[in-house]
Amino acid sequence: MLIASGWLLNKAVAQPSASFQQYCYYYTNNVVTFAPIVSYQFDNSWYLEGRYNYEDLKTFSMYMGKTFENNSAFSYSFTPIAGTVFGTYKGGSIGANLSLEYRSLSFSSQPQYTLSLAGRENNFLYSWSDLSCQLFKGFSLGISAQHTKLFGEKAFLEKGLMMEIAFKKLAVPLYVFSPESSERYFLLGLTYEWEGKKRKKSKEEPLPATPALDSSAVVLAGLSKLGEAKKTQKVNNESKVVDGNTSIAAADFSNTGKALFKKEIADPEGSLFAVTLGGYQDLAKANSIKRMLLQQKGKQAIVYSDGGNYKIRMTGFVNRKEAEDFRSKFSASAVGNDGLIQAYQIKELQVELVEKSKLL
Repeated sequence: MLIASGWLLNKAVAQPSASFQQYCYYYTNNVVTFAPIVSYQFDNSWYLEGRYNYEDLKTFSMYMGKTFENNSAFSYSFTPIAGTVFGTYKGGSIGANLSLEYRSLSFSSQPQYTLSLAGRENNFLYSWSDLSCQLFKGFSLGISAQHTKLFGEKAFLEKGLMMEIAFKKLAVPLYVFSPESSERYFLLGLTYEWEGKKRKKSKEEPLPATPALDSSAVVLAGLSKLGEAKKTQKVNNESKVVDGNTSIAAADFSNTGKALFKKEIADPEGSLFAVTLGGYQDLAKANSIKRMLLQQKGKQAIVYSDGGNYKIRMTGFVNRKEAEDFRSKFSASAVGNDGLIQAYQIKELQVELVEKSKLL
């Protein structure tokens, strides 16, 4: 039986994704084995995976499952899978892909139990687990362990060291197992990830009106009620430089604008709604959450600096209920982050502010 594994964190389900992984095993007796793995995840979270030389030499396996994941300060991805094995080894297998991430630490594990049609004496339990730390962008070091339990035999544990170099969508992991033993062997991998476009909505499902960007919004609503029906009150934006990058400051709504958001004043007809989240002390964390939020269809989000913290404003909610539902779901996964809901209308596009926000 060939002990082979390796897998990538499943991406968010708002768009399809795929990965190709090629692993080369080099043993001290000059034996080289290749083990390619191909996976595809649909935008509805269903997951397919194909392997060769994985459960055994000259053996194919096909798996199907569904991904459950959450992207926040503590991210996880869990994909239970089941499939068939055919070739030199014939049977079926059940398992899972598990990934946990917190800041620079990453943990991944892929357990499986495989049953043979030739008899239960060929059944086996196997798992591969990695724990790594990203020392700086594109470079990680860690430890690895492979656990194998054949039916009716004692469990076998192989310990190893790993390092990985990553650049954009490519990654090159390198492992050495049983480094202190004369039976040590090496594993060199090459992985590539692809992400497809977000699925377009059907013609029957109209796209929501989407503002170009929150920083181009104008305080709306109710100006006519306040005797300024013919005047447009623009949002005052203040640019600040943070670590060499330009960020868009929080919209400075005037007292007139703030009054419009009180419960006793109804939202004017045709309003759009924005949800402001934060603040976060870490800019990288704020941008990471922003990228996750942008997976919401028909929405836009920016990160801006506000009093030493970073906040995220997400725009494009077509009614207050949609904004409140989103805020409730977000608050459930980010404790203590209630979020502020604001009504607004778009009067003009401020290209300069749009470009500045892209720099953050």
